[in-house]
Amino acid sequence: MLLSGFNQEIYEKGLREEGWEAGIAEGRKAGIAEGREAGIAEGRENGIAEGREEGYREGIKEGVEQGKAEEKEHAIINMLDLGLSEEQISQKYSKELVEQVLRETTKI
Repeated sequence: MLLSGFNQEIYEKGLREEGWEAGIAEGRKAGIAEGREAGIAEGRENGIAEGREEGYREGIKEGVEQGKAEEKEHAIINMLDLGLSEEQISQKYSKELVEQVLRETTKI
């Protein structure tokens, strides 16, 4: 399309501005998409790291509790082996725990 020199300049300037605005809009969309993907990836990594650390702490806590429970069970078994009665052992450990150990040891 041939226009007069001045009109041609205005027309071309308008096209450049439209292209520039379209480029900015497209760049913005692409940047948002990349940022979203990067944010999701970073969030996933942080979540996994936090979960791993939380799981590690919970695992230690669970292990300590389980170790203490096993220690109590072994102590009750030793007391039974020494001939102490259920009532005597129940003075130190809960009656439920003593009964549980008795049930477990008599199954064997």
